[in-house]
Amino acid sequence: MPLQIPHAVRQKIRRYAHLLGYDVRRASAMNLAETRVSRLLNDHRIRTVLDVGANEGQYATLLLDNGYRGSIISFEPLPEAWHRLKRKAASTAWPWIVADPIALSDSNGEAEFYEAGNSLSSSLLPMSGSHVVAAPESSLLKKIRVHTARLDDYLAALAVEPPAFLKIDVQGAETLVLNGAAQTLRDLVLGVQVEMSLRVLYEGQQLYWHTDALLRGQGFECCDIVPEFRDPTSLHLLQYDAIYFKRPPAGGL
Repeated sequence: MPLQIPHAVRQKIRRYAHLLGYDVRRASAMNLAETRVSRLLNDHRIRTVLDVGANEGQYATLLLDNGYRGSIISFEPLPEAWHRLKRKAASTAWPWIVADPIALSDSNGEAEFYEAGNSLSSSLLPMSGSHVVAAPESSLLKKIRVHTARLDDYLAALAVEPPAFLKIDVQGAETLVLNGAAQTLRDLVLGVQVEMSLRVLYEGQQLYWHTDALLRGQGFECCDIVPEFRDPTSLHLLQYDAIYFKRPPAGGL
C-alpha cells in the first residue's frame, strides 16, 4: 500500500522544495510525460517503436524504464551518438535494434548534416539565429556528410511487428521524415510522437500547423502535448512534442 502522507504535510514539503528550486509531487501518468507515453503505448498494444532521431537512446531508455513492453528500432546519423546508442541497446536484454547510421528523410542518398554543440539539436537543416539566441550551447559544431533514407524503403527489408508507434525528434526536419514514410503511416503506424515548432528554429522547416494538418489528413488526431524547449528570457514556448493516434473507424469506440 502506498505511504499516505497528510495533505498539510505534503503542502509543507512542496513549499520547502520550491524554496530550494525543486518541485515535489506524486509521480503518475497524469504529471509525468515518460510514464504517460509508456502507458499509452501499452494501452494501444503497440508492438514496435520506430525511434527516429534516437541520439544516445534516451527516449528508448525512458520507455523501457517506465514499463513499455514492445520492441524498438532506433535511427541515428551522428557517429559518436550512434556508437553510444549501439552499446546501450546491446547492454539490455530487450529486443532493441539499432539501424545503420542514417538520417531518415524524403529521399535515399547523402546529405549535409549540421552537428550542434549539444548533439540533441543536430539536424539536416541549418539552425536559425533565434535558436542560437535561445540556446547558445547549441551553436553549429561542424558539418558532416550522412547517408539518408526514406523510412518506407528502409522498412521494406525488415519484418516489423504492427501496430507501430513512430517517434520523430529530428530538429526541424519532421516533414522530410513524414514525406518519406507515407506507406508506413498508412499500413503500419497507429501512433506518432513528433516535435512541433512554434517559431522557425531551423531554416526551411515547417511549423506546427503544417505538421498537424499533414497528420490529421492521414487519419491521426492529437491526444497529448508535452512542452519541451522554452526561450529562457521571454519564457515563450518554442517547441513541444505532440502525440497522435489514429482515429477509430466511424461507429467504433
